[in-house]
Amino acid sequence: MEPIAWDEEKFSVGHPLMDSQHQTIIGIINKLIVLSHGDANKLDLLDIFMEISNYAMNHFDEEEAILSQWGGSILKEQTDSHNQYSEELAKMMIGIDNHNIDDILRFVTHWWVNHILIEDMKYKALFT
Repeated sequence: MEPIAWDEEKFSVGHPLMDSQHQTIIGIINKLIVLSHGDANKLDLLDIFMEISNYAMNHFDEEEAILSQWGGSILKEQTDSHNQYSEELAKMMIGIDNHNIDDILRFVTHWWVNHILIEDMKYKALFT
């Protein structure tokens, strides 16, 4: 798996704080990708998984607070999606011995890229 190149035109959701946080999340994922190619031990990778998990919780809270101004289905969709991600990642982390680190990395990478490019783009029109 190759690191994700941040492309403002591709990833921007039209809100500076959300864009900045998304860029940070992609940066953390890239750290995971680079470490997974090297000699990193499981604890190093787990530390970064915890970093992204903690950062994501703060991001979700801020994103939901911003979207609460508009309410409606977009807030519910976001909240549901965030909850599903958090639950799935927690399950994978609890059963880390049963999950390959690469599987967790693929899940995190796939989820975030798709979430930003599909789910979060639904609210871009609110900010542009």
